[in-house]
Amino acid sequence: MFKKLFSILTIFLLLIPHVIIPDMVVKAETLGDVERELEKYKADYQANKEMQQQTKEEMQDTQNKIAKANNDIVVANNEIIALQKEIEDLNKEISKKESEIKEIMNFFQKSNGESAYLEYMFGAKTFTDFIYRMAISEQMTDYNKRLIKEYEEKIEENNKKTEELGSRKTELQKMQQNLEVLYKSLQTDLNSYIEDQVSIEEEIRMKEDAIAMYKEMGCQTDDEIDICTREKLPPTTELFRPLVSGYVTQEFGRPDSSTSYLYSIHGAIDISTYDNNTPVYAAGNGLVVAISRNQSCGNNIVYIQHVLYSGETYTTAYWHLRRVLVDEGDVVTKDTPIGIMGGAYYDYDECAMGAHVHFVVATGLYLQDYYYISTLNSRRINPRMVVNFPDYGVEWEDRLTKY
Repeated sequence: MFKKLFSILTIFLLLIPHVIIPDMVVKAETLGDVERELEKYKADYQANKEMQQQTKEEMQDTQNKIAKANNDIVVANNEIIALQKEIEDLNKEISKKESEIKEIMNFFQKSNGESAYLEYMFGAKTFTDFIYRMAISEQMTDYNKRLIKEYEEKIEENNKKTEELGSRKTELQKMQQNLEVLYKSLQTDLNSYIEDQVSIEEEIRMKEDAIAMYKEMGCQTDDEIDICTREKLPPTTELFRPLVSGYVTQEFGRPDSSTSYLYSIHGAIDISTYDNNTPVYAAGNGLVVAISRNQSCGNNIVYIQHVLYSGETYTTAYWHLRRVLVDEGDVVTKDTPIGIMGGAYYDYDECAMGAHVHFVVATGLYLQDYYYISTLNSRRINPRMVVNFPDYGVEWEDRLTKY
């Protein structure tokens, strides 16, 4: 009986699952594709300035669809974060069960299996003690069986949660693609109802600067950007909080009732600290791909591309910087200060009512996998999905501690 138990235990210990979530495949683009997209964007912008192509009714209908899409994205983000937490807790429970099983296996190896129970039972001094010891031995056997069953159940539950997480991430990607289509269907300047939006002229300038940056890296017209910039974009293990100390002042999701942006979501986490001149750090190793300066909403904004060792790609953006300490094309690490936090009343920033960083995380590489701010906005995810933050209002004192 116990030899069979050992075999089962050994099999289960060898079959501990690994969580693997596929990353979204991104089509490779050449530098020439970027240049052609820029020229098309300029032409579309000029045409839209000269002619309004949608009726008010169509515009209102699209705005309503955007509001629904944004709300769905917020719900999906929250569900993914909850699932990630459940999987993390399950992995801890599985690890605990595994340790218990290893201890029991170690006991059996040292005591030679069944004989340990027999020696324990027949070591009784009286018949009453024998009955007592026999009952304990049976309880130990039942406990071992129950432990294995619980271990199996936890692994099965973890596999189901992992599969569900993958499905929810796929659904989120589809929602984000639909939102991108909706943004593009608005044949007008999006500034009036998209919160995280730089001016069209500034967006064109950022694309032009990115093209110049790629050329300086040695990219030719027919070169795929991900190949010709591969050595310049270092991988990173994970993403970290961009402030050494601070607290969350506003969560990802719909803005509060005081905002005038009725069709947007608050597509970031706002973080702050007590020092208005605090440095802001890159969330991880990456490449500074764009900098938008002196915007009426956002003041100075830095965009950084990141590639994780897992293959997942992200773009982070840091809004409301009083000063920028990096340039386009700079390679940064998690310890690189990229700017000084702004947003105070004297920074003349229309979208800030106090010193803070509006920290954005979007999937994919902005100005490599895609070229529009509206696309970046549609790809925004809750930063909590990839960066560990404590609960709202709870202070942290370093960038590495897990909460």
